Amino acid sequence: MNHRLPLACIALAATMFIAGCAGDKGTGDEPTKAAAATSGVEAAKAALPALQKGTSVLPSGDSRPIKKGARVALLSAGQNNLSAQGPIDGAKAACKVAGWTCDVFDGASDPTKYSGLVNQIVAAGYDGIIDVGVDCPLISTALDAAKKKGIKIISAYAFDCNDPKYKGEKQFDGEMLYVDDRTGAEQFVAFGRAQATAMLALSGGKQKILHVTDGEFRILDYIAEGLEAGLADDPSTKVVETLDIKAADLVTGKAAQQISSLLTKNPTATAITTPYFAAGMAAVYPSLQSTGKAGKMFVQGAEGQAPELDMVRAGVASFVNIASPDWTGWAAVDTLNSVLIDKPVVSSGVGFTIVTKENATGKKGSTFSELPDYQSAYRKAWGVS
Repeated sequence: MNHRLPLACIALAATMFIAGCAGDKGTGDEPTKAAAATSGVEAAKAALPALQKGTSVLPSGDSRPIKKGARVALLSAGQNNLSAQGPIDGAKAACKVAGWTCDVFDGASDPTKYSGLVNQIVAAGYDGIIDVGVDCPLISTALDAAKKKGIKIISAYAFDCNDPKYKGEKQFDGEMLYVDDRTGAEQFVAFGRAQATAMLALSGGKQKILHVTDGEFRILDYIAEGLEAGLADDPSTKVVETLDIKAADLVTGKAAQQISSLLTKNPTATAITTPYFAAGMAAVYPSLQSTGKAGKMFVQGAEGQAPELDMVRAGVASFVNIASPDWTGWAAVDTLNSVLIDKPVVSSGVGFTIVTKENATGKKGSTFSELPDYQSAYRKAWGVS
């Protein structure tokens, strides 16, 4: 049997092949990328309702009687930074219920002050330290003195010296655990991943993102890790520029100027991230308004305290990822109590909730209140009324 094709057919096939190649200036994997983008966005849309419902659960019900009469220092990265102030305020309320004497040591967003504050705490002979937002390397030498005095230290929003980035020795006595017994690292990677899911689901993908971060805080590295991993599910969404701001510059206005410049020099950008609540209120949202971009870009909000929820209600922020600062403060007190009474640290149950304009319930100025009754759960576990 003769399998040879007529020359005319061969010529026609060759002509069609060459024409097809000449007209295709892509890499050949565009259909695959398009399918991946569609798949990533659709998967995000499917996952979003559960995140809007929230992942938080009640804290462990295990009995852990409160340590009587403890004197505790609340070390804040900066009370001028509401991302630190919120958990500190929650811890103060929990201290009152526990019958503890708790005093705030305010770092005022100035890392040069942190070690001096710990030295003051050591000299005053406190029983324990709740560290909110001050990573271990910034106070390592002072912590050595605290440990020699038997002062216990636990962390919330702060990372120990044995973190993979720091490669030192463990110095904290305990770490707050989140929903599903997650460590801080695990929690904030998941937090960032949830932000990416919300961004893809709500925007439909194909975003050109301005990523604002603050390299002073290890927590933001973990959030960025989760965010970047989640955004990778949509190849059509890209980070076009990253800006590293500093917390101290929120007070001076420098950070707002930097973000305004970022917005101005990237006129085709379609989305911007907010690293944390204080940065949003002091710099991101004012810059959007001053450059005329408010309501015109997709805006990933931060942890959604009351003023930022108002930004969602007003349509300036597209969504926030609520991680209750008050609950975090109560959980920090619970964590230190477990360390003081020599019991294992248990899960706080703290998760997060994606909140959009549609589920931003409550009046202007109100906080997000759709959370389990964690305060009653802690009172019961501590054996206090």
